[in-house]
This record gives sequence, C-alpha cells and structure tokens, in this order.
Amino acid sequence: LLRTARNGTAKLNAYLEDYACYAEGLLWLYEATGSEQWLQTATELTETMLTYFWDAEHGGFFTTSSDHEALLHRPKDWDDNATPSGNSVAMEVLLRLSLLLGKSEYRERVAGMLRGLSDTYQKMPYGFSRGLSVLDFYLDSPKEIALLGDPSTPETQALRRVLYETYLPNRVVAHAKEATPEGTPLLAGRTLINGKPTAYVCTGFVCKEPVQTPEALRQQLK
Repeated sequence: LLRTARNGTAKLNAYLEDYACYAEGLLWLYEATGSEQWLQTATELTETMLTYFWDAEHGGFFTTSSDHEALLHRPKDWDDNATPSGNSVAMEVLLRLSLLLGKSEYRERVAGMLRGLSDTYQKMPYGFSRGLSVLDFYLDSPKEIALLGDPSTPETQALRRVLYETYLPNRVVAHAKEATPEGTPLLAGRTLINGKPTAYVCTGFVCKEPVQTPEALRQQLK
C-alpha cells in the first residue's frame, strides 16, 4: 500500500494504521456480503503487517515498515485519540482473524501485546479506549456465527437481520451460500439442513444446535 495520491500519482510507503484500518474495513465488508475475496485480502494485508511492521524483539507493531526510509527513531503508536492507534486496530484484526481462520498464533501475539500494556491501561484508561475494547474482546468468549444460505432469499435475509439487530460487539460472522469455502475453519463441516438456510452459533468452535428461524437464532444469541 501507498500513503498518498494526487493527480493520478501515488507515493510514500503506507503506515501501520493504513494496513490495519483497511484490513478491518474488509473484515466488516466480508461480514456484510459473505464474499470470500474480502476475507482473503484482509488476511494478506495482515500477513504484510506482520512481515514489515512487527517488532520481533519486543512485540507490537512499528508505525513505519521495515523498508521505509531510515529514521533516527522508529516509533510505535499506542494511544487512541480521535482516531484509534494502528496497534489497537491491528490487535482487533488479529483477534477476529484468529476466530475466522483458526489461527491461534494471531491470538498469542495479541496476548503478548496486552500483557505489555496492562500497567499503562490501568494508569491511563481514557487514552486507550479502542485498546480496552480489544481487551474486552480477548477476555470474553466471542460468539462465532456461521450462516449458510443463498443471501438473495428472504429466509437468509431474515436470519442475517437478526444478527445485526442484536447488540453483540464481540462476535464474528462467516457466510457461505452452500458448500464450505476452503480456508475458513468456522464454516468447516457446516451444512444446510434440509436444503434451507441454517445458522450455527459457536464458541471456541463448539456449536449449539443449528437453527433455521429468526426466533431460534435470536434466542441463541442471548
């Protein structure tokens, strides 16, 4: 990615926040559309972050990439102001992908970052609102929701509507029309029941009984 563009010319290496926020946006787009390409691109951006921005010695992400111009001091952005810090968003992306893709190593990286920030969070919580949201996600047992069904049908749309009507900040949603896409463990083994749209509500990849009505899904989400 590049940082700036003007008159048809793009230049300057993108910063951590550019990769993290772009990846986060693509994950929300994946949840909204069920299109596998957005999940794949978000994963590729995350791997690029880990390759070029990750501090292998102390953990966390640098603001600039390893192939950026040499600086007297290579900073890390931690505090959340009017916009969240690159590290806070990157942690959330890693946690969400760890659930969607079954990548425990992503969660382990976040755990190390949160341990290093624990004293700072306790002393100055108002400066780390997004980071504390990530901590809440990490300590919670997020709902993992697999939804199968043709998105154009009223039955599937009714199930999707329940997902977005229910206040459930710590959750991930994976979609498939019928067959389970490769590379998405949350959808592995999930099938349509009697050929009808079906939702699976899981925690730690252990799922409740599949449901097919909005009322049953709403009850499980509670």
